[in-house]
Amino acid sequence: CSNQRCDGGNITLASGARIALGDQALVSAETIGPGSGGKIVLKNSEQLNIRSDVTLNVGTSGSGNGGSIVVENIDNAVITGGVDINTSTSGDGDGGNIRFAVGSIRISNNANLDASTEDDGDGGNIRLRATDTVNLTTGAQVNTNTTGAGAGGNVRIVDAESVLARNGAIISSGTTGSEITSSGNGGNIFIQATDDIAIQGENTQLSSSSREQQECSEALCNGGNIRLTAENILVSEDAVLDASTESAGLGGNIRLRATDTATLAAGAQLNTNTSGLGLGGAVRIVDTGSVNIQGGATINSGTSNLGNGGPIIIRASDDIEIRDKSQLNASTNSGGRGGNITISDASETRLAQDVELTASTTGTGQGGVVNLQSTDLIDIDNSQVNVSSEGAGDAGRVIMATEIIELDHSEVSAVADSAQGGNILLSPQRYVRLRNRSFISAVSDGAGSADGDITIKPGITVTSWQEDRDILAASENSGNVQASAILGFQIQGDPADRREGLSDITTTGDVFLDVDIDPSRWLN
Repeated sequence: CSNQRCDGGNITLASGARIALGDQALVSAETIGPGSGGKIVLKNSEQLNIRSDVTLNVGTSGSGNGGSIVVENIDNAVITGGVDINTSTSGDGDGGNIRFAVGSIRISNNANLDASTEDDGDGGNIRLRATDTVNLTTGAQVNTNTTGAGAGGNVRIVDAESVLARNGAIISSGTTGSEITSSGNGGNIFIQATDDIAIQGENTQLSSSSREQQECSEALCNGGNIRLTAENILVSEDAVLDASTESAGLGGNIRLRATDTATLAAGAQLNTNTSGLGLGGAVRIVDTGSVNIQGGATINSGTSNLGNGGPIIIRASDDIEIRDKSQLNASTNSGGRGGNITISDASETRLAQDVELTASTTGTGQGGVVNLQSTDLIDIDNSQVNVSSEGAGDAGRVIMATEIIELDHSEVSAVADSAQGGNILLSPQRYVRLRNRSFISAVSDGAGSADGDITIKPGITVTSWQEDRDILAASENSGNVQASAILGFQIQGDPADRREGLSDITTTGDVFLDVDIDPSRWLN
């Protein structure tokens, strides 16, 4: 040793046909003192099999940095059965790096790649590069998180044709400490494939979240970011992408970029919400051909504390469809402001079968904005768009712009029970049509409110008076309805005069029409 430092040595295994490790074998170049861990290299083989509780360890429990583990020039790598590949550190040193460059890799049955840190050191980085398939399944774990003051490391899975994470696989780069010293930022998770990415199954999780830190200063305790890029992206069967924050740090961001189709299905969750003082992160599904959100999938970017909720942004060039009890939630139930929901650029946007888009408030924070923009059609069927307020916070706004807006047994509401706000702007180029007990309401019950207005221009608003469809605008000093033309409604001056079973416009203000047509004329 020199300068009172003893680094771990290096170990290299190379074989042209096959490298096999099993039966609880141990390959170690770890250190327990000030020296850094060594290096383990597995290379130049057609097949790599590591199974049955094997341990590869170049970590450190002292002040030295973790070493590195490199797997390269391998055609097919299989890591399974409780294997532990470890470059982590439980002392002051940084975690080491783990790097794979292979044809295909399968990690399964509780095998673990661990470059985490438990103290002042930063977590190491894990990079999986494959030309064919990366398959993480059945409790596999890839871990670069931090439970101390150090930052979490980054996880990068790149260049593969397809990436699969399923059946309880976990990729974690976040912060999970609860001690006063736990103030590190979460790392980032980046997955890129030429064809498909699929994240599937109960307990399958990608997490860069920030949890429970008690002492944070500027630029600390932030959640990391999660980015998925492929031709097709599927998140389904209760799988979770989590970049939320419970601390004073910022929530991380989630971005899905699919050149063909992005699908959230069967209870999938994307979370960037905040329950701490920090701001919630953004969820972006962008630069995509089509987006399908179905089967009770949810996107959460709201707030339950003083931090503001983050935005939810969905952009697609073809169609966007949200259905089957799925939810987009950017609401607030505390002092933080609700986030905004923006869905844009598609030719058609459809909400169907108990969908909820919510940027409402039940606390003192202001509700957010829901903004839907499509070139041809916005079709809302048996669903709700809600920016209402049930507390002291002001209600948000609803904005829609397209050729045609269809509401069928649906509700668009911006109601403030005891606060300000609550305005709705619908901009159809042709018409808005209400069917089957649909309801548009903008009500501001705060003292002296000049909100609670509904504007529908430039297209016309149509319905049949023989069905129960209503437009309600009310506030102390406003409550106006402004429209180009309205057909099929009876105007009632007082909300109390609303008629059950018929189509009414009830307002505390006035109804302003650009075209002088009797609104009570009705169309079938």
